[in-house]
Amino acid sequence: MSLLVDFQHLRRSLKSFLFPMFLLSVGAHAVVLMFVPMPGQQAEEEPIVQPLPTETETIQVARLPKLPEPEVEPTPEPKAEPNSQSAQQPRPQPTPAQAAAAPPLTNDETDTEPENADADTTTGNSNVNDDGSDEESGSDTGDDTDDQDLYSRAADRQNYAYNSNAGNTANVRDELDQWKANVLANHSVSAEDASIPELISVTYPLNECLDPSPGLVTVGVVIDGSGSLIEDPKIIGSSKYQIIDDIIKQKVSDHPFQAANEVKAYSFQIFPIPEADC
Repeated sequence: MSLLVDFQHLRRSLKSFLFPMFLLSVGAHAVVLMFVPMPGQQAEEEPIVQPLPTETETIQVARLPKLPEPEVEPTPEPKAEPNSQSAQQPRPQPTPAQAAAAPPLTNDETDTEPENADADTTTGNSNVNDDGSDEESGSDTGDDTDDQDLYSRAADRQNYAYNSNAGNTANVRDELDQWKANVLANHSVSAEDASIPELISVTYPLNECLDPSPGLVTVGVVIDGSGSLIEDPKIIGSSKYQIIDDIIKQKVSDHPFQAANEVKAYSFQIFPIPEADC
């Protein structure tokens, strides 16, 4: 009797334990089956699309008849018409009297004419006027030659002669006052003391230092309304070297002054500097 009671008790215990486990496993399988697609179901969702039958169309190509090529007529070449002006005319033969009067040309005379013609066309330095006088041209070439000669002489130390009497302070003041008075009398304009940035210093072509050193150079200029020089620059205060004064004078002559629409006169100082590092 006790064994029967124990067996029933064990059966109830197993039943109370296994039944929830069974329900839990059934629920888990149901969840898995809900989310995992079956092979048959996937095949139904993706139907196979079969290609549509194509219909063949027959296209007939019709050949057009070949057109005959057009005949190109050759262009007639223009015939050169004789020009009455350019037609060669027979050269008149000289009469016996003309042949006797005209002496034959020698080789010297025939060779002289082309040489003279070439000389007139190439040089262009002189022209003959109607009255027989020669008119010289090419003044710019002469100025360039003078500039080159000046700078070639300035490169030689032997051409620098020192003059102790030139450029004294008292003489420069007197010379400046006299120049201003002459400008006022001749051009009716008062000279102004100025400073030109491009002409503060001028380099002379000497590769050695001078002893004594050259001094400041005072220059006076008179220009018209367009900025051109009316007269040559005036060296009022010398550097005590004549060749340096000539170079500075040439530099001032070549300098383009600013137009003022009226006559102007300026005096300014220039410091000469050698090419050598002194």
